[in-house]
Amino acid sequence: MRHPSLGCMDNVSVKLLLVVLLLAHTQAQVLSEWLLHRHIAGRQREPPGSLICHPPLMLAFQALFLLSDGRTREQMNGKWKGPPEAGISGAWPKVAGFRSLLVQPMEIPDAARSALRRVSDLEIMDFESPGTSLFDINQRLEVFTSPLVESLVKRRHLSRDTQMISLSAGAFEGYWERPFARENTQFRRFHSQGGRIVAIPTMYQAGSHYSYAKLADAEMLLVPLAGNTNVQFMILLSSIEFRDGKPIRYIVPRHDNLTGLLTLGKRQLVDLQLPKMQFSYAVELVPDILNGLGLSDLHSEAASFGRLSNETKLRLSSMLHTAAIDLDESGINVVKRSHRAGEDGVGSAQANGVKFFADRPFFFALLDQRQVYFTGEFWDP
Repeated sequence: MRHPSLGCMDNVSVKLLLVVLLLAHTQAQVLSEWLLHRHIAGRQREPPGSLICHPPLMLAFQALFLLSDGRTREQMNGKWKGPPEAGISGAWPKVAGFRSLLVQPMEIPDAARSALRRVSDLEIMDFESPGTSLFDINQRLEVFTSPLVESLVKRRHLSRDTQMISLSAGAFEGYWERPFARENTQFRRFHSQGGRIVAIPTMYQAGSHYSYAKLADAEMLLVPLAGNTNVQFMILLSSIEFRDGKPIRYIVPRHDNLTGLLTLGKRQLVDLQLPKMQFSYAVELVPDILNGLGLSDLHSEAASFGRLSNETKLRLSSMLHTAAIDLDESGINVVKRSHRAGEDGVGSAQANGVKFFADRPFFFALLDQRQVYFTGEFWDP
């Protein structure tokens, strides 16, 4: 039997076929860190950048899956390779995370609480009259992550129609294996995505050996963290698009196999310039991001969370995620001090290595061979 080619089909049929193929592809996508980063960070590029803490966000998705049934569960089934890893071995570095699923006043079965015991908190909130509940939830979120994270749940998110809200937040804490000397930090030029050239506080090291690679679309540098030699801070510098010899656009690279890039680096002598960063990022996944991920049932009238309640019809009203980063000479989200006990920052040395200057938009990640913990992009201070 011969199948009709696209050339033999009318325009309506071709369009319908393309829609069906696109829908099938979307539904088949696994919730990888790269996919989440592409859908979240690629939406609105507002200064200073984007930031995602993946373990708590993945667990927030897993909590929704465990409470769903019917078509909603089928839509989520097969969306991940497995549960997030237990975390980083050793005391440092570490990921601090927060997850909670807020539901309208109702009777929560013990089976639902048991299912989420190691995945997420499950809490009742009166969305019409939250009282001090908003302050309490935002206070706990800050305590368990970072003072930099935004107050995630605001009164404007709530109404009489609110049924269920998913919250996730995270922060990473770790010291550099080789701290930066504070006296080397100066205001240096940064070329922003909008074409501006601004002066921002930028750290500097010369004469350090780091893993470096020149990729097809970027330069990569891996900066190790103290306490676990497997955990790396990855920087991917944007490529530059020129017109008439002048830069007109910076293209931030995005790779679907970040852990695979770890094997490409070769240890080289490097002269490194890296901006100090301090910002938080918050994002609402309902409805656009969930739709793009093929998970529209979660927030639609078709939503089915029968494992949470057979009597109350529930749908996801909001799915909020936030993360924070404070990167300085000592490390990331750590106590401010000039150096770790018994360690001095790397001072000035002869500048004769590969020049890796993060003076334009770049992608960054915190990862090891098993898992990606954070991804972010720095566009414009």
